[in-house]
Amino acid sequence: MDATVDLILERSDRQFVLPASGTRSFLFRFVDATFGGMLTSAGDEDFKPGGTYVGATLDLWHADGAAVATGAKFAVWYDGDIGQGVVTSTPKHP
Repeated sequence: MDATVDLILERSDRQFVLPASGTRSFLFRFVDATFGGMLTSAGDEDFKPGGTYVGATLDLWHADGAAVATGAKFAVWYDGDIGQGVVTSTPKHP
């Protein structure tokens, strides 16, 4: 399931830079479920601590549409919680 998301990665002493073109390294924890997926930045900016990413594309694997409805908030996990995000849009289903 694809969704458009905005997210903020917290400033940290941890050093990482993950590719803007589609990273599979994060997990996304919603209220009732955690999903893996591929995250692609809208502005071709690599993902790193302290970054803000507006309009990123999140392709979640095995996601329940109800869990990722527009407005749903989630934590970004990468060997611990490193940020938060919100779903800004999801595909329309007939």
